[in-house]
Amino acid sequence: MKKILFVILISAVYTLKLFSQVVSFEKGQIVTKNNDTITALVELTPTYTGVVHYKVNPETKIQSIKIKEINYLKTPYNLFRNIAVKKDDFLFRTVITGKITLFEYSKINSGPSSNAYGGTMRYYNPPTIIYAVKTNENIFIIKQKKDLIQISSLLDKCSEAKALVDDKTFKLENLKSVIDKLNNCN
Repeated sequence: MKKILFVILISAVYTLKLFSQVVSFEKGQIVTKNNDTITALVELTPTYTGVVHYKVNPETKIQSIKIKEINYLKTPYNLFRNIAVKKDDFLFRTVITGKITLFEYSKINSGPSSNAYGGTMRYYNPPTIIYAVKTNENIFIIKQKKDLIQISSLLDKCSEAKALVDDKTFKLENLKSVIDKLNNCN
């Protein structure tokens, strides 16, 4: 009887561990808008919304800081910059640095949910990608192809980049190629 209970207990613990979500923290730095630097273990996530969770060290309680209070966030893998879109602040991931810097923000879109054995299954729609293009101190938000008009003066200076955008098959996901061309144009 004890063996059966032991097997059931081990199975239950293993099942819980198997289906639990693991939150990963890595060394990082948060630079606030007041230029204070918080060096901590920062939660790694595909996108940050509302707050960033962090721990001062592995044993401490999880703390959070609002995105609107952050200037930069550096993780081992990415550098994020706070960029306001209308009245909301978002942490945009740095994609390309140079004369022209490209940032992107991935907004995860919830889809429908359905009941399933053991709980509710949540589905997700494709993410919405918002780009930000920074030149000198100007930042242009690019949500759709027609927004590229904002950087038309840059495109006019580089025929190779303009040709990419003018191509009928151009998709906004290819903006990285355009910024690469703009950064390498003479």
